[in-house]
Order: sequence, then C-alpha cells, then structure tokens
Amino acid sequence: GRGHISFPLPKGRIPQLHISQDFEEMVQGYRQNPDSMTRSDKEALVYAQQKMSRARAYIDAIRQCQQTMTMTMKTIIKLQKKFILSGDDSDLSPMKLKDIADHTNLDISTISRVCASKYAELPWGIIPLKHFFSEAYDTGDGETVSTKGIKKALRELIDNEPQGKPLSDIRLAAELKKMGFPIARRTVAKYREQMGIPTSNLRR
Repeated sequence: GRGHISFPLPKGRIPQLHISQDFEEMVQGYRQNPDSMTRSDKEALVYAQQKMSRARAYIDAIRQCQQTMTMTMKTIIKLQKKFILSGDDSDLSPMKLKDIADHTNLDISTISRVCASKYAELPWGIIPLKHFFSEAYDTGDGETVSTKGIKKALRELIDNEPQGKPLSDIRLAAELKKMGFPIARRTVAKYREQMGIPTSNLRR
C-alpha cells in the first residue's frame, strides 16, 4: 500500500565476501601437524594466519557498515515518512545528524560518514541522503518547520510573481505568512540571498 515504505540495500550488487574454504583447510592442515613443519612451513602458516585475520576484520567491517546503514535508513524513514510518500519538500521535517544519532545511539561522525555520497531510490525519484536533512525554523507558536519547505514556497512565489511587478521582501513575507510560514522580512531576505535570487528591484 501507499503507506508501506521499504529501503532494501542492493545486496544483489554487493558481493558476499568469505574466506576460501581451501585456504582455511590448508591452514588447519598446518596446525594439525606442528612437529613435521619445516621452517618455511611455519613462515607460511604465520603469513596465512595474518592474511586470514585481516580478511575477517575486513568482512566484519563491511557487515558493520551495512548494519549501520540499515539503522540510519530506518530512522530516516521514521522521521521523514510524510516527505518520502509525497516527495514535496514542504513535507520535510526539520532533521539534523544529531536526531539520527539520538535515535540510533551512533556517533554523529558515523552518521555523517554513512550519509555521505549515498542515495535513496524512492517511488518518485532518486535523491541524496543529505536532502533529508534541513535546519528548523521556529514559527513562534511552539512549532517548527523545515527551511527547505519555506525556501520551496518562496521559490514558487517568486517564479509566479506578476510580470514586471516583482514582490518585495515585505510582500513575500506576507504571502508566506498566509501559507503557514510566519517569517520576518529579514529572514525572507536571508533565504532569498542563500538561493541566489536578487532583490525585487533587480527582478524587474
């Protein structure tokens, strides 16, 4: 149904790593006959044991990474379900790396590393994980909204303003307030500048 969300990791494209059984049997054979081992045999055994130890550590690290990725995505789904279903930036909830860390008990640095250069395939498109994160804006009535949602609404207002009659920052603030975003004129100016949109005088 529309309310069900699933984020499977692409396991089919990730090779399932394991240590060669022949290699393990060879090492075990050396261990079972310590008295008959030559010096070169002992050196080979030490070398093989070192390689096996490193291989196991590498495999464990990949498994840990997959587990961390799964925990992170489950938390993102929980916190951003409305946006995931709609694809509308105005439905994004304010969310920081710390929010994920608090829910998963993972370090913020770990969350940051997991989300770097990663993408999620959604029913309506593919987006970078960093898109889920946005700062919060306090509306003043005990609620917070995502700055991404405000900027989306601001962009739409400016894109649809009358030809030759651009809206001033004061007018934009008034229109945003009607849309449920009670932000000050100076905040409109700040977001407009962050988006690279010139003042109304330069948009004529």
